[in-house]
Amino acid sequence: MAERAFHVGVDIGGTKIAGVACDDRGAILSQVRDRTHSPTRGDLSVPRIADLVRETVASAGLPMDAVRAVGVCAPGPLDVASGTVIRVPVLKWTNVPVRALLESELGVPVVLENDGNAAAYGEFLHGAGKGLRSLAFIGLGTGIGGGLVLDGSLYRGRHDHAGEYGHLCVEKDGRRCACGNTGCLEAYASGTSIAAIAREAFAGTGRYDADALASLDCRAVEVLAKEGDPIALSIWDQVGRKLGLAVSALVQSLDPDLIVIGGGTSRALGLFYDTMVDSAKRQMFAVLANDLRIAAARLGESAGAVVAAFLAAEAHGLWKREDHP
Repeated sequence: MAERAFHVGVDIGGTKIAGVACDDRGAILSQVRDRTHSPTRGDLSVPRIADLVRETVASAGLPMDAVRAVGVCAPGPLDVASGTVIRVPVLKWTNVPVRALLESELGVPVVLENDGNAAAYGEFLHGAGKGLRSLAFIGLGTGIGGGLVLDGSLYRGRHDHAGEYGHLCVEKDGRRCACGNTGCLEAYASGTSIAAIAREAFAGTGRYDADALASLDCRAVEVLAKEGDPIALSIWDQVGRKLGLAVSALVQSLDPDLIVIGGGTSRALGLFYDTMVDSAKRQMFAVLANDLRIAAARLGESAGAVVAAFLAAEAHGLWKREDHP
């Protein structure tokens, strides 16, 4: 058993952490999920990630010595070369050397990658962008991440910060973002911000008591909009307009083959798609507007963890992309 190559991928999000074990053909052998902030296990820590890896391996019926590499995708900004998470406010992490700590805990090579990059690469290889040469991925979740594939390769940028679309400024002197700046896309179109905007909008209506208002989340705003609630619909209209500005900036500057919209909040895409497209086209050259291509992500919730496993195996020469079309 231990002679074969098995790999584990971990996907860290603002609300969940997921692990998958894959064999050397890329098949998923097991999947384990947990809450990022658990009332019984506390906030996410590197030892908790190590425990999740062990649980994932055990649920696949494997010994730990069968695992050849572990890939972790996390929100940015990151320093990929050193394997360090620079700052993730939702996790309360600053300058955490995830790779070194996990390698010490698990005794196997670890690769750290931006979660937006992992999602972009997955969509490029096997999702909405399969067969293309370039795409820009926008991930709408607790925050907003992204990734770029240019000429068939992940593009990370000089400081590993390429694809941080959530911090494009879409309104001068606008809402305060968790990063400390104002007017960021994330302050308008992330799940966290949509919920906050909704609580502000409904606060004076008398429709909710304090407890109900405090528990109003992005999913509830989606349901209300689908029921025709005008306040909720106006919130999603704003999401579309702000996203359109970001899309236009990406297309005007990079001219990718495709823009892919993914992440948990993208399940509400139908509520803001038309507004987003209209907003984007108003800011673009006609030749680009007339051929604007935007698609929903096709890969499921396990995609980030699977691609993280793939990238770890690839980085250590255990898995070649050309062998897995």
